[in-house]
Amino acid sequence: MIDALKPLPLTQLKIESFRHLRGVKLEKLDRINFIVGSGNSGKTSILEAIACYSHPLDIREWVKTARFREARENRFYPLQAIDVLRWLFPHRSSPNNKDEHDRICIYAEGRSPIAMLEATCKPHFGTRVIDLSDEEEPDASSDGRHLVEEEGWRFRLTAHMRAPQADREIEFIGWSDSPTTLPTSESPVIPCQLLSPYAHRNEPAQLRGLTRATIADKRAAIVELLSDLDPNITGIEIIASRTGGALLALSHKETGIAPIHVFGDGVRRALMIAMAIQQCSGGLLLLDEIEAAFHVTAMGRVFPWIERACTQYDVQLFGTTHSLEAIDAVAGCIETQSVAAYHVDGPQGEVKRYSKDMLQRLVHERGLDIR
Repeated sequence: MIDALKPLPLTQLKIESFRHLRGVKLEKLDRINFIVGSGNSGKTSILEAIACYSHPLDIREWVKTARFREARENRFYPLQAIDVLRWLFPHRSSPNNKDEHDRICIYAEGRSPIAMLEATCKPHFGTRVIDLSDEEEPDASSDGRHLVEEEGWRFRLTAHMRAPQADREIEFIGWSDSPTTLPTSESPVIPCQLLSPYAHRNEPAQLRGLTRATIADKRAAIVELLSDLDPNITGIEIIASRTGGALLALSHKETGIAPIHVFGDGVRRALMIAMAIQQCSGGLLLLDEIEAAFHVTAMGRVFPWIERACTQYDVQLFGTTHSLEAIDAVAGCIETQSVAAYHVDGPQGEVKRYSKDMLQRLVHERGLDIR
């Protein structure tokens, strides 16, 4: 059982600067936290800020977060990793019309060991050694190496840790016109999973997630979570297609073993959420558009299921939504009081906090649409 007196990973979060967010503060965070607001108010950016804070020195995770809004998994991105990475930093125009970025700064309180994330991205001009050995007609007088002048960006990421841990920092240069090898770091990490609204349609990601769970001997735990939502689900399998590829399948009391796409988007979404909850035990689950793929009539079952799973695995949930039906379902079907909603009124606007009871009164008694 979860210790009720044990603090949550995050009890307060202040995003001083990240993307276009400025001075956004979420206070009195709870087990289940919903971020609501109109389009382009900064809801998804808040999730991305939390994801970067959770992996403060892991550049590869930062790049994954920077590409979070891509429509689908794609190995051939139009922008290099360095270009997408630097746009996580707040942008400002300089007098000489060159790109410049302000620092990223995120504070947090709670049981997380990371007190503050600070990062800078500054223009860098220098020389770089390139290898000419692969050219068709190398210069006979050359040793196969050449110095070139190039522009790039110098990144510095600092994790300010709570005592008694010492602060940690990494620094590296990314070149604008050349592929950059991203550094690796034994970063202080909070278990964290970030799911997009279309993650359930990413079959390779589903297969990788189930493979990781199988290796860790945790597949049964995922099945248990799914069967809590649908008692007819008895197992998860990987089967071969006619072309020899791998397919994810469910064992179901009514249909037998069938590919997961047969069961519809709602079940596929539930599987991704179940795998994510199990993987981020003791940490953070970030769901963009929490109602995605679920029919409005199913929300009364889905949200209590998510709450029970998060409590069981000591997971703190942050979910965005602009669906009034989702807000109504949360207010009416979740029994626990460990729910808070935050209305974001623009990337630099005031954030209003609503408890579950306040949310229910606003929606039902006053008919207020807090989207």
